[in-house]
This record gives sequence, structure tokens and C-alpha cells, in this order.
Amino acid sequence: MTVLSEYEEERRAKIERNKAMLESLGIEAKQDAKPQKNAWTKKVVDGPVRRSTRAPVERTRFGYDEAPSEKFGQRQSKRVKMLRQKPATYSIAFPPPRTTSLMERNQIVTTPKNVGLDMAETARKQQSLKPYSVILDGVPPHTIVTEPTITGKSCKELTLVVPSDSYVGHALYPVGKLATMMWLCPGYHPRFSLLQSHQVWTNAMVIFINVDLNDRYTNTFERENNSLFVYWFARSSLAEDHPVLQQLLLGPRSNAAPATDNDTSLQRHDKPCLLFFRFAQGPYIYGGQLGYVRHDAEGYPSIRFKFELLNAALFGEPLNALLDRINSENERK
Repeated sequence: MTVLSEYEEERRAKIERNKAMLESLGIEAKQDAKPQKNAWTKKVVDGPVRRSTRAPVERTRFGYDEAPSEKFGQRQSKRVKMLRQKPATYSIAFPPPRTTSLMERNQIVTTPKNVGLDMAETARKQQSLKPYSVILDGVPPHTIVTEPTITGKSCKELTLVVPSDSYVGHALYPVGKLATMMWLCPGYHPRFSLLQSHQVWTNAMVIFINVDLNDRYTNTFERENNSLFVYWFARSSLAEDHPVLQQLLLGPRSNAAPATDNDTSLQRHDKPCLLFFRFAQGPYIYGGQLGYVRHDAEGYPSIRFKFELLNAALFGEPLNALLDRINSENERK
């Protein structure tokens, strides 16, 4: 019996959850086509087998005692004759060692001018796909078109450009983290970890979450009066004193957060934390800025944070209806 890794188990579980979500929304999940094995048939040779003329040439070239046949000698080309007369020589050239200087590796790279056109065409095709168009029916799309000129820099070295509030509640195309990260730093092709749900910048932090059904790390939305809140699970390897979590704890706060003691040792900051969430592996939706409410670790596999979506009032009615529908599905589970 094959033992799957934790990553493969999570991947299979997410596939099943996405199929369940599509079925709950009345969308038939695409069935994986089983590859058919190619039928192998033995080739029957009716005529005489043609012998290769390459073997005698190689034997002669490398100085074997066996001489080529007379027939072969009549058919050889001028190049082969020269190879027979001139001994083979070999030269091995090693590439120069890669520099260890980070500044030298992060060179300006000119990208093709059609990158923006490719992104626009990809976004147009993705918006017409049935799963996205049905689930996000009524959610306004935004096409990301950017032409990066600098690559190789980590997002931890770059300054994030906070998007305008007019994009809050928009679905971002092309689909995926890369286009979204490029949108946040125009002119750059940033380096970042695809597996991390949090991305640290010099002046901000970004959180990516999946809204899935039956997930043990359930990222759910919750309404209280006229406010919208979200629960997010940090990585299990992050402790409360980790710099990433400290940036969240000491950052912008929600009015719903409990009052804190007048502790002068706390160095609070105003670096924003932005939220991007998606349904069933679809495009990310810009959720605006977050405000810290509280966090707790008891009874959970990792530390769970509660944030308020400070710009939730800008969400459209279709997106609010979709969030309420997903919430009701999670509550029934």
C-alpha cells in the first residue's frame, strides 16, 4: 500500500472539496479522462535487414582494428575521410561559476513587449470558462495587464503599492498568485513562495486564502451586524513570537478588537494587511484591508486569527450573496 505524503493528502482532499462545492452550486465537475494504454504490436520485417553504415565509421574513427568493408569505403563522404585521417580531439569548457552576490543576480531583464497582450488574452479566455463565470456571476472582473522589466527580486525587498478601493470586490484575471503579486508591484516580476498563504513585503503583508468546504483549516466569513469578519489559520510552524505573526498582532486593529493595556513596550505600526480570497481554484478576489480582532490556538491545529474586512462595505450584492451561501453550507456541515 502506497503511503501518501501530507502534501498529497491535502491535495486530494482539496480536489474532493472543490468537486463538492461545484456540485452544491449545480455545476457538474469535470471528470478526469483516464489515459488509454497504447497498444503495442510487433513490427514484422518482410525484406532484408539494412545494416547501419555508422558503426564502421565509428570503429574507424576511434581506431578499432576492424577495417570498413570495401563497399562502405566507396560510399563515404569527404567529411568522413577527413575524420579518418585526422585524430579526434576533445575540449571541455565549463561555464563560469554563478556569482553569489545577490545584487549581481538581480539584473534588469527586458521582457518581450507582448507580455501585457498575453495577459489580456489569457484573462479574456479564463473569464469565459463555465466554472468561473457561473460561480462568480455578477462579480465584476478586473484584468491585470503589466509588463515587468525587473526580475529576481524577492517580494520581501519590494514596496507594495496598495490598490485603489475601487478594486475591492473585483475578481482578478489572469488566475493565480503570480498575476496578483505582479499587480501589487508594477514593473517587477517578484520572487515568492507559492505554498505560503502569507506574503511579506517591506511595507505590508498579503494573505491569500481558499474558501473550501470540509477543510480542517476552514477559512470562513462571519457577519456581525454590519461588519464582515474572516478566520484565517497561520502555518503550524509559526509560533506567536514569530516576526510574521507579530506583524499581524501589532498592525492595524479593528474596532471590535478588545481594549489593550497601556503597554509601552508594544511597538505598533500602520503597515496594511491585504486579503485575497478565491472559490474552487478560481480567480482571487480583492478583499481590501484587514483589521486585527483576536487570535487563539487552543483546540486548533495552528493559531487561528480573526480579522475584520475594513472595506467590506464596497462588496457588491452578488459577492455578498455568494459568501452567505458558502457560510450556510459550512454551517450545515
